[in-house]
Amino acid sequence: MKKLFLSTILFTLVGASGLAKDIKEADSKAPTLQQLYAANPFTLPADWFNSGIVTVRGRIEDYDAERLGFSSLESYAYDVTKNNNGTMLIDINPDGTFEKEIQLSYPMKLYFYHSASSANENFFKIPFFARPGDTIDITVHFNQQGMPECTYNSGSSREVERWLKADLQLTKLGRRISECEGDFNKANQVAEQVWQEMIARIDSTSRSMHYTPMEMHLALGEMQSVFALSFMDYTGIIESKAAPFVQREDGSWTRIVEDSAAMATLYDINNYKMLHRVDFDNPLLLVDNDYYFTLNRIHKAKIVRDAQSESLESNYALWRKLMGCQQNNLTAQLCALTEMENSFNFWRQCEEDIPVVMADTTMTKEARDSLVAELGMVSKYYPVYLASFTHPYIHQKAEQFYQEKMAQSALSSPLPEKPGIDIVRKIIAKYPGKYLVLDFWQMGCGGCIVGIQGSKQLRAELAKRDDVKLIFIAGERTAEGSENYHKFVDEWLSGEEVVCVNYTDFRRLMELFQFSAIPHHETITPDGRRVRDDYSISGFDHFELQLQNLKRKMN
Repeated sequence: MKKLFLSTILFTLVGASGLAKDIKEADSKAPTLQQLYAANPFTLPADWFNSGIVTVRGRIEDYDAERLGFSSLESYAYDVTKNNNGTMLIDINPDGTFEKEIQLSYPMKLYFYHSASSANENFFKIPFFARPGDTIDITVHFNQQGMPECTYNSGSSREVERWLKADLQLTKLGRRISECEGDFNKANQVAEQVWQEMIARIDSTSRSMHYTPMEMHLALGEMQSVFALSFMDYTGIIESKAAPFVQREDGSWTRIVEDSAAMATLYDINNYKMLHRVDFDNPLLLVDNDYYFTLNRIHKAKIVRDAQSESLESNYALWRKLMGCQQNNLTAQLCALTEMENSFNFWRQCEEDIPVVMADTTMTKEARDSLVAELGMVSKYYPVYLASFTHPYIHQKAEQFYQEKMAQSALSSPLPEKPGIDIVRKIIAKYPGKYLVLDFWQMGCGGCIVGIQGSKQLRAELAKRDDVKLIFIAGERTAEGSENYHKFVDEWLSGEEVVCVNYTDFRRLMELFQFSAIPHHETITPDGRRVRDDYSISGFDHFELQLQNLKRKMN
């Protein structure tokens, strides 16, 4: 039986009312983060940041697809150095064997999993730790309780199997912060308790399971990422409650501030001091696959977002202030890399429009020159960002991103020949000679629902045209769709082209087009080619403008 921690036992015996006092007493005996690091010296290998392929292979003992209810598993590798991340699907052979190649930019803790979708299924998860270049062999067997357990036969996972098998439940602990009902004072008190309990849990587990120094450092890196994400998620909930989204009469949505006092607390930098516990310069934070979301919360924090400008150094100053650091640390530079990647398509389009502007004789030469000087351009901003990347690997990834983007000279490319392409080809065959916009959505996606509801009038106008067709591809448990799905389609998508696929096929499409979030849009040319991402129609807000711009470039 797994060891129960003191705080868990106390919670059961005395209830929540006495928990704070008992945690304080228990945590007073726990070491500090610095003491744990000092007691477990570990030097990061020089080749830690190194892109490469990881091969994951193995076997599930006593595998029975019908009994278990699945013949494939999914995974997400959220690479913070990439602008796009996709779903990964690994097929299970009838004999239980599996194999998958994964492209990684740095070491990560990942999972292949299948969530329960019927009464006879348990949640199935294969955790593994991979460094670029690894070949990892895993044997999965079922314990007496019918739950999967892993044996790591080779690769980096074998070196850190105690950490992989430990049930630290850091995310569950973090929810006490993100779900805190009180103000910032209360949230910071809870965060202090959670911080101490996380350290105590790692200390206790590491001693009972005999962690190596590397495993200790991995656990502490993962812990700090989870802690920061939980705290920033709390601030997001405060914003959502203080300024909820309200739908306008035209179907669009906007935030309306209903609690200005609560909203004001989001701008007080003193409320974020618990974040300063986290070493945001620690490369091992990136081991946590959810660091992608931690980075997103820091990058787009309300206190940062509302003060951002075109000045990169000003934005760096905002990130430093939020994280409580003096230098542009690893996380701050990754925020800037994300900013650069997100802006790159816009810069490139502006630069490509310079000849159009300069040929416009309705303006004077002085006016044309002035307009060009104000445009955001790759040649103007990319060197500024690149010079700010003092971390060698981030500098390298920025250069690689630039080279790959600039090498994309054609506006469209052949569809990728991967599993799932047959679904797309069948759709394309029905509408030859038209621009097709594929909208990937699901009933559980709030943004998808809002987008469909808010664009109904626009879509009615587009339906009259013969040059473009919207196609909505929905992921459901079965290809027949649920009752709620059909009700929604009847009300909001009646008479439009809607394709329903099961979850497995939907995830194949996510892997095919390399996306991990919805709603997602892809544009297909009249001759059946995939439009380059910077000219692909990205939604309904500026649909007509984007379509006309694409057609102008294609012609």
